Amino acid sequence: MGNFKQSLYPIFLIFIILFLGCTPTRDEVNIHYLGHSSFIIAFNRDITILCDYGNENAYVEWGWDSPIYDAGEAGPDIITYSHHHADHFDEKRAEKFDAIRIAGSVDTTIKGVNITSYASSEKDIITYDNYSYLFTYKDFRVLHLGDCQADIMMVNDPAHAWVLEQRYPKGCDIVIMPIESTQKFILQAINMVKLLEPRVLIPSHYWSMDYKQEFLDKLHTSFSAENNKMMIYGRKGATYTYSKNKNTSELTVLDLVPNAR
Repeated sequence: MGNFKQSLYPIFLIFIILFLGCTPTRDEVNIHYLGHSSFIIAFNRDITILCDYGNENAYVEWGWDSPIYDAGEAGPDIITYSHHHADHFDEKRAEKFDAIRIAGSVDTTIKGVNITSYASSEKDIITYDNYSYLFTYKDFRVLHLGDCQADIMMVNDPAHAWVLEQRYPKGCDIVIMPIESTQKFILQAINMVKLLEPRVLIPSHYWSMDYKQEFLDKLHTSFSAENNKMMIYGRKGATYTYSKNKNTSELTVLDLVPNAR
């Protein structure tokens, strides 16, 4: 009997190994915040996108302090640029990476990620001067809004709100949204969040931590007054992992602290 049991051990081990090997991995999106509008977005560790990798701290001499930390040595598969302003684009920083570059109108699929562009406005809504990008991988949707500050500032105008509803997709898993420019537009930014209805919001493109905190406070007050569910993740680091297992009806707002990869 003992010999019989011992003969079953190898079969049992093979079964366990095969079972574990067939267990599906959990799909997820990993976000690393480098600062300002720059993010590293990794889908299932299969493909990595580096967004708006600009100057280390463009315009700091004007009193606008918003550093972009180093993206590290591991090169991304794709680099996207909303436009070529210094706080969104820096050729010297990106030239070491052998990556596909996207900076303009596009609708393509690379390594399983579909990338769709949306013409957006930074200075005036009558002019399209940068691009927002939607990254779709399996059933994940991540919308990086680049520098669409003029669009956000006009969201309270019913006609332009209608335009924005037709342009941008609603209900994305993650929306990365600018909340400040040379002007402040907290109330409009809050209304933009309500228009887009994301599951996760990541505030970006701000010039001080105090201003971001003011935005978060007023966003929380506004959602609480309307009985909307909302969660704010505190400053726990630069990285966040999102999976469908975390899906809820609540809005998750990430207060990420930018740092080097």
